[in-house]
This record gives sequence, structure tokens and C-alpha cells, in this order.
Amino acid sequence: MKKFTSTIALVILSFIALSCANDDNNNSDESNETNLLIGEWSMVDFTADLTNSFIFEGLPVNAQSDVEGSNFDYNIIFSEDNTLMTNGTYDITITTSVLGQIIDEQITSIPDAESSGMWSLEGNQLTTTGLSFSPVGNDTTDESIIGIGNISQLDETTLIITIDAEDNIPDDAELPDGSELNVTGDGTITFERIN
Repeated sequence: MKKFTSTIALVILSFIALSCANDDNNNSDESNETNLLIGEWSMVDFTADLTNSFIFEGLPVNAQSDVEGSNFDYNIIFSEDNTLMTNGTYDITITTSVLGQIIDEQITSIPDAESSGMWSLEGNQLTTTGLSFSPVGNDTTDESIIGIGNISQLDETTLIITIDAEDNIPDDAELPDGSELNVTGDGTITFERIN
């Protein structure tokens, strides 16, 4: 069961590691949104509700994972040249339950979450490359890491990004032999503008 909960935690952290997506065809609005996005933002909230369907050691398992961030000291900078940089720390509490019973609660510190990469905005769809919040290998510029999410709110002070788990689970997530995984659900990351 420990290996099962560690696998859930790994998948959830991978989901968190990747962010940002939606669609709008108005170029004027898109240009305005791009201008609003440029600058430095500080994370103030992170939540996710995920349903994990597993085949683990030949048995089907369904689990619910609730993820909540805390102790935020994490910033992201979107530059005019479409580069991005992240730095800082935060904690994540992952509570996993099966059949309504909590089977695991993990608090993970994400230290020194430094990344750099690129970003693009098409309508409300924000796509990032090289962005990882994972506690293993936080300082990454790996362009194979792609985050997709929807900007659900963007104004002078607030940026809210919603994330679909299915769009952000890496294809190469390591699972125990004979295991299968399907993750559904969504997350929300809220930032406040610094400058």
C-alpha cells in the first residue's frame, strides 16, 4: 500500500509540476491579455481535486486525492520575449482516500522550485515549456516538459489558472510493473501581481 500511495503522490506532483489552457479568437483581446500577463506574479493559492483509477497488482483501485498548497513563497515571471522564470518554495498537502477512508496524508515541501522556459498564450490557453514544480529536479530547462491550462481570470492584480489533470500528467510517469493509471480532475492556481 505504501508503494501505491507513493505512486499517487508522484503522479499528483507531476500534475502540479505542469500548468496552464482554453480558446478565444479575438486578436485584440489576446493582445490585451498578453500585456496583462507580462510581469511578476506571486502564488497565493493552489488546490486540486483528483480521481485516480488504478490497476495495482492486478486489482482495480479508485482513490480520491485532495491537494492543497500552503506556505507560499513562490513567484513566476512572464517576460515580453515569451520566456518565463520561476523561483521560491511552497508546501503541498495531499490527502488520499479510498472508499471514503483516508489512507494517506503527505505534506511535501517544494524547496528551491527554480525553472525557466517559454510561454505562449492563444485565447485563454496558456502553454508553458520547461516548467516544473516537482520536488525532484526543480531547476529545469527541459523543453520536453509542457504545461497546459486555462486562464480563468486575468486582470491588473489577479491571475487564476485552471488545470485539467488529463492534460498535465506526463506520458512517461513511472508506475510499478503491471500497473495502469487514469487520473481525472482539475486544479486551480491563484497568483497576485508583484509588478
